[in-house]
Amino acid sequence: MKFLWRISILLLLVITLSPAAKAAPGDVKWTYTGHILISDLALNRDGTIYITSATTPTTTEIPLPSGGYMIVTSPGSETNDLIALHPDGQVKWQKPNVGQHIAVLSSGRVLVTHNLLYTAVTPLASGGTITSVVRSIDRSTGFEPNGDVWQESVLNGRVAITANDDIIALNHGPAESPADQNMIVRTGNAGWQSPPLEYLASFPVIGPDGTIYAVTDRTVGHFNTVALPSGMSLIAPSPTNRIHALTSSGTPKYGLENTNLFLYPPVFGNEGSLFVSCLETKTNGDGVTYNEASVRSLSAGLQSERWRKTGTSRFGPIVVGTNNHIYTGNTSGLYALDDTGAERWFFPTTYEVNLSPALAADGTVYFVSADTLWAVDAEDGTLRWSYKTTGTIKTAPTIGPDGTIHLLLSDTVFLSDTLLALEGTAPPANAPWPQDRHDAQRTSRATQASAGGLSRNVDGKFSLSLNLEPGRAYKVEASEDFQTWTEIGSFNSNSAAQTFLDETSAGKPQRFYRLALP
Repeated sequence: MKFLWRISILLLLVITLSPAAKAAPGDVKWTYTGHILISDLALNRDGTIYITSATTPTTTEIPLPSGGYMIVTSPGSETNDLIALHPDGQVKWQKPNVGQHIAVLSSGRVLVTHNLLYTAVTPLASGGTITSVVRSIDRSTGFEPNGDVWQESVLNGRVAITANDDIIALNHGPAESPADQNMIVRTGNAGWQSPPLEYLASFPVIGPDGTIYAVTDRTVGHFNTVALPSGMSLIAPSPTNRIHALTSSGTPKYGLENTNLFLYPPVFGNEGSLFVSCLETKTNGDGVTYNEASVRSLSAGLQSERWRKTGTSRFGPIVVGTNNHIYTGNTSGLYALDDTGAERWFFPTTYEVNLSPALAADGTVYFVSADTLWAVDAEDGTLRWSYKTTGTIKTAPTIGPDGTIHLLLSDTVFLSDTLLALEGTAPPANAPWPQDRHDAQRTSRATQASAGGLSRNVDGKFSLSLNLEPGRAYKVEASEDFQTWTEIGSFNSNSAAQTFLDETSAGKPQRFYRLALP
């Protein structure tokens, strides 16, 4: 008996000293594959993952009576399925024939939009051709979290979602309409349609004060329109470009117009600052034209340029961290810039960095270059770890609430697209613009934090109307001289619009206020 007792103790010790191996950053959690083309990716707040899949893009050539032909490109539009996955990568449900681009509302509803691409190829008498783009409106479909259809409407491309779940979208108008009939639309109870815009705008984004921004098309700029005998329209580029800004009620606010090509919509930093990647054609003293790429910081209201960093190759999408530090890539690697535009560090890569980086809460910057995911220290740019895939990574890294990193890649071995989930180290950073389209839900909306509508009540106290992000913590600060600021209240918002009463303002002739995130 004594001998057996000692053996049991020994076995117990062996089991105790053999714990399961802990997952390391970059370990593969799961994969989802089997589709020829995966178009987009978004995450719901409950952990559900949404992807859109399609067959190989199809093209159709339509001869034009005037010569040349129209190429109609359909990115698998009739088989563009929406697939909902559980957090472990298992299929939850699937809906056929939906669309390409995904956005998730705070209610958990999912919106999928899609548009076809029409390219007109026109021969020139002198030889060669002109290739121009015509866009056609298509449908959007909204789904409840369980997959039931919520709504169907006509919206184009990627959208932005307001704090109260209204949808901001571009409406190109019918294909035969002129270029000045493009509009920004807002759905919901406060729905509206903007006045016609003289430039073809795309990719709406929402600033921290609710201002809506859209830019001219990033590939062909400003369009002139020529009617075609087929009843469609040929749209030719010209060198003028513009950033449009609209109020939350759809009224044109201001704009920025020049010969720069705005490659992406602006992203937002602290104190109302904006950042944008540009490409400008210049001519040197010998008459040789060249492209000057730049990252620019603009003031609130687009009234002035705060700084710019130039380069010889175009910069990619921008993310904004704390202290207004920004991160963006080009053909050489990833740059980290401070709030003056000075270079903090540079991480060189063999291949181009042309997708949005992503910022994690533990100070990690994730970015991709060809087939590799890099994880570097946001402070000094040193490498923390990396992961090399078997294919080409086609989307920016998306950080989930548990820190999981999601990537879409084209697999050169299995000849199909794969959704890859990797072990990460932290959730997204609490920063002004931490990842592609701001968040994993793809709202394209900066955290709402603005004050306005100041009024004095009958008791002599000031009330402020606040534009907020539901579920976020805020603090209100006041000043008598715009120099010294004192916190006068803090709260957690329960809606997108609230009123704050300054209990300490009775008898004061004037006061300045600002809203801040703790």
